[in-house]
Amino acid sequence: MKENMEIIEYDGHFAKLAKAAEQELIRLELEKKEIVRQHEEIRKKILAAMEENGIYKFETDAISIAYIPAGARTTFDQESLAVELPDLYAQYLHDTPTKASVRITARKGAVQ
Repeated sequence: MKENMEIIEYDGHFAKLAKAAEQELIRLELEKKEIVRQHEEIRKKILAAMEENGIYKFETDAISIAYIPAGARTTFDQESLAVELPDLYAQYLHDTPTKASVRITARKGAVQ
């Protein structure tokens, strides 16, 4: 966003978002959606390639990518706890399936 851009305009006693700021925000939101789409697409491709080739980690000076296999996660059902006694805590634990993913960590200074 341009540093000197007016964010708020006043129409009498009412404040509103300045038109230029609104347009910039919309432009950035659209760019963000496209970037998120591209990011998810490449993550899916990396995940598939790692699974197909039995690769669990890529590591360079700039990035680390780790394969996280599908699994299950134990979660706590808090709604049931509110109704029941605290001694019944273990009774309300259940396993939740998790999907496979990759963890991407950009190194500081890697992005110019």
